[in-house]
Amino acid sequence: MTSDARGPGGVPGAPPRPRPGVPRALRGARLLLLAAALACRGPRPEPVAQFGEPGTFEIEVDAEPGAGPAPLTIQFTGEATNAQGTVRWRWDFADGTTSDEQNPRHTYTRAAKYDVQVTATDDAGAADHWSIQVRAWTPEEWEAGRKRHRPDRPAK
Repeated sequence: MTSDARGPGGVPGAPPRPRPGVPRALRGARLLLLAAALACRGPRPEPVAQFGEPGTFEIEVDAEPGAGPAPLTIQFTGEATNAQGTVRWRWDFADGTTSDEQNPRHTYTRAAKYDVQVTATDDAGAADHWSIQVRAWTPEEWEAGRKRHRPDRPAK
């Protein structure tokens, strides 16, 4: 198999265009410049805050289902890692009700978006906070959305 060299504009036999970059006279100096740049690096500053460090108290929360027709019953779950002692949970369901359970079940009776807030604190006083959004739709909106997004519905 032969290959034909193509130059500018794809013309066979034309000399290739020079590549932009470091002039030939300075190419040997690149290694020297790199070494000088590495030698000039000083110590790195200490971070102001670090998140997710090993040993840091953290929580994760979930809502199942995250959306549906009202009245909508949701199972919320909370999980804590690196807790010292007992973890106290505080859920605010954004509809005027709260819970102190770790994994509460809650029913939304009105169609709306809800920004659920949860704070957990362990015996050492470490705390973490999460926000999760859930949505209760009117039954009519929910059914209309299901009809629009059903995979078994033929395309028009």
